Amino acid sequence: MSAHLMSLVIEGDVASAARIGTGGIYLCREGRAFPFFEPPSRGASEVHPEGLVGAHSLVSVELSTIKVREFDTLLFVAGTLNEDQEARLSYTIDHVLEHSIRPSAALARTLFPRKDEPPFTMIMRVNEEVIELQEEVDLLEDQLDEEREARRSYESKT
Repeated sequence: MSAHLMSLVIEGDVASAARIGTGGIYLCREGRAFPFFEPPSRGASEVHPEGLVGAHSLVSVELSTIKVREFDTLLFVAGTLNEDQEARLSYTIDHVLEHSIRPSAALARTLFPRKDEPPFTMIMRVNEEVIELQEEVDLLEDQLDEEREARRSYESKT
């Protein structure tokens, strides 16, 4: 069994991130999204199983450090965003954060509209004294909840 791993530590005004495998962490500030990690070269295949936790005794860990400011948003996503998805993120992030009740779910649906494997997203906001886990969402669990509710509704009518 193998897995991807991402972590983030914030101390003062510095956010330090690490990842093994794929997965993206983005700093969203003033309507723009900045990736913590360089994307794989365009056209490159996904990470080989040897680069995942548990697949091999040696793994490659990518590290990145970025200064954060109050009101910055940090977004974790499963997988790696392509150029189009990064552009959509920059275009929609402020609107989604301001107007959506469930911003993480809204961003996941915006970024991954036709993905076979539902994505995982998580949003954190940097405030003066605290980091807030604003919302995390696993769209697969959301879809299962919607199906359960639809089944209950159907069963109650019959």
